[in-house]
Amino acid sequence: MFFEQSVESQCAAAKCPMALLPAGNDDDHYRDGTLKTLIEANGHECLEADFPDMKHGWVPRGDVSAPEVARDVQQALDTAVAFFTKHL
Repeated sequence: MFFEQSVESQCAAAKCPMALLPAGNDDDHYRDGTLKTLIEANGHECLEADFPDMKHGWVPRGDVSAPEVARDVQQALDTAVAFFTKHL
């Protein structure tokens, strides 16, 4: 995936809690529990919040004039703030 390393090796190297907020067109391993299981096996919390109706990049680039996009952008931001508040 990155740096020519497998997803498994990257998750095994996790040194902090992780939050995954995948869009509907992101790879399945972001939402099917695969990464969550690998990261939690390393002793760190992993939050998964799936946004199946969105396309990758919807938070910074989504058309918030569309009610469903505005709703999910707000939910993603609220989720991120709660996660950071808990862990920072």
